[in-house]
Amino acid sequence: MMDKLKFKGFLIPGAVLMMFAWGCNSPKSDQKPELPVVNATNSQFNQYWYAGKAEITSYELKQSRYGEVHNGEAVLIFVTEPFSKSDQVKLDYPGQAGDDKMTVLKLNYTKNFNTGIYPYSMMLSAFTPVDTYNYKYTPKVTASIQEWCGQVYTQMNLNKNKYQINAYSYFQQEGDKSFASPAGFIEDEIFNRIRLDLNSLPVGEVELIPVL
Repeated sequence: MMDKLKFKGFLIPGAVLMMFAWGCNSPKSDQKPELPVVNATNSQFNQYWYAGKAEITSYELKQSRYGEVHNGEAVLIFVTEPFSKSDQVKLDYPGQAGDDKMTVLKLNYTKNFNTGIYPYSMMLSAFTPVDTYNYKYTPKVTASIQEWCGQVYTQMNLNKNKYQINAYSYFQQEGDKSFASPAGFIEDEIFNRIRLDLNSLPVGEVELIPVL
């Protein structure tokens, strides 16, 4: 589904606003597309993302569905949290996790809109490593849709150099499916990558795993 977001407003420190401004420079023509690498020792980054708070951004949404554009609201919530490399879930006891611990920037992205008389509720979660030098790929993305006809749920988990994808739907053509896809840059992680390091985003022609 295609969508269009219009910014309503959010609170963000000046340091992060400058990070967005730096990204306005024209890319070099000989720059090769590649997955971004984050310098996790940046003091401004650490001061903002490890303050024990979440960033919440709110948008006016125009969502295409059933051949029409519907008004709604989109909310993006970003927060860093400890993540289990083996189980790919938030750690309950990060101090006891040892080498199984990694830090991710988590995005919870919700969209709500009405089509005629009934509401749509959509949510996506993307877990992107802060240390993209040692952890190249986003290990997990999930998405769910709830509306009066039924529910759809999809989950992607990184397994070495492939994503294991499990999809569940009340639609017959989508059905319950399980398949694998080569690991790569995911469209759903772009909002995280912007906040991790805007200037390191790939430029030029880039192959993306499409949004869930």
